[in-house]
Amino acid sequence: MRKIRLGLYLFAVVLMALMGAHSSWAAEGDFNMLSPSKVEIFPEGALLYFEMPTGEATVTLPPTIDPNSISIYSDSGVNITKLEIDKEYLGDWVPSELEELKTQIDSLQSKVAETASQLNALKQSAGMFENIPLPSDPRKAKEIISELQKERFAIEQSIFDLELKLEAQKSNLKYLQDQWNALRPIDDFAARVAISSTGKGTILLKAFSHEARWRPVYYANYDTKRGELTLDVKAEIYQKTGIPWNGKISLYTHTSKDEVGMPELPPLVVEFREPITFKALSRNTASFEQKTETRAEVLPGIVYAVDSTIAGTGKLALLPLEKYSEKTEIEIRCLPQIDPEAWIIVETKPIEKSLAKGKVHLSIDNTPTGTSLIDNTSAGENFRFSLGKSPLVRATKVDLIPKTGEKWTKGTLLDGYDITVVNGLSQESYITIIDRIPISSHQDIKVSNISIEPEPTETTEKGIYTWKLRLKQKETGTIKVRYEIKFPEGKEITIRPIY
Repeated sequence: MRKIRLGLYLFAVVLMALMGAHSSWAAEGDFNMLSPSKVEIFPEGALLYFEMPTGEATVTLPPTIDPNSISIYSDSGVNITKLEIDKEYLGDWVPSELEELKTQIDSLQSKVAETASQLNALKQSAGMFENIPLPSDPRKAKEIISELQKERFAIEQSIFDLELKLEAQKSNLKYLQDQWNALRPIDDFAARVAISSTGKGTILLKAFSHEARWRPVYYANYDTKRGELTLDVKAEIYQKTGIPWNGKISLYTHTSKDEVGMPELPPLVVEFREPITFKALSRNTASFEQKTETRAEVLPGIVYAVDSTIAGTGKLALLPLEKYSEKTEIEIRCLPQIDPEAWIIVETKPIEKSLAKGKVHLSIDNTPTGTSLIDNTSAGENFRFSLGKSPLVRATKVDLIPKTGEKWTKGTLLDGYDITVVNGLSQESYITIIDRIPISSHQDIKVSNISIEPEPTETTEKGIYTWKLRLKQKETGTIKVRYEIKFPEGKEITIRPIY
């Protein structure tokens, strides 16, 4: 029996040794990869500036650089005698920021290969039990079979354990490889620049990369105790050139590649009035007093200047730019035609500095309430936007008669609605309610008001009515609207919004 065990053990050892070889990544290529000394980043790409050595020099630019965008500038004391630009295959080059990840993948690949070798050796060993000869003596054969069953059970258990171990290792390896594929530069080629020059001075190379972009992101919070609205302006920066950026970075709000030809102004014509549109209650713009000096306003737009390090693996970086604050009151607005819950609206005073379009994260007393969008806002403008909805203030609308797509042909229609407003806040509040009455788009259709209680504080030619109710805590207010529509008998009318 010992001979059988020893034979199985030696067989497994030899088999593992034979199957232990596995592949791994080759050594990192030796590239003189140049890092930018200055970066100008736009919403759709970035201009990278590189300082070139004088004399004879050959450098490799980061991947994703457009070779056709490369241009060379030099001081007056430098004479460039040769310039060659071509592509270079990066092979197994690994960005410095991904070296640790690459080492982890290499190590795990080795473990996967080792576990697979052990598993294959055990499976081969298990197969040997099928061909072991048994003695003719029934008693001895029974003893051997019993021993073999124990050995077979132990090996099968080991195979099961190794299969679970291999499955876990492969799963972890796939996770790391997915990270690698997401973080590594997309391009396998890079621009190789060979330059010869004489004299003394600075040589600057400028090139464009599409694998970089930024956008402004805003965080707006209203402090109810202080009555103050704060807006934090941050830069969300993405770059996946494979090389980290260290140093001066300029952020431009305008694009660098758009068509900028001036259009012609078309003439005006007079025609029948367009259908009335019921528009949203607020404009998504923003403006506050500026408190920082990291920006400049130039003719094309806003330029922010930062000094930071941005990873070259595509991981988003969020950098603070500036902060605005302003004392302002919020307004509680209800649009019962759209939603019974009230909107919380804030409006600022005109500001001295412009803001670029961007996403804004909203909160009240540091409790998130949603997201919105800030439009491009020029100096001198104020803006109004919603901070979210409040279920504590509700306005419920009940129509006088149901009319889901109804049509009428009797010549006269009496219509209207009731709005019930409930203040569930802990204090007395002014609540603004906005609704509408249809207006005629034809001279033969007449719309007249019969009764509106209470009187609206504001009306528009488009039929938009505004009420401002002062309600105490838990107080209920009611608005009653009745109107009449007259039209030629036998004609058919319909009431509908136009968007």
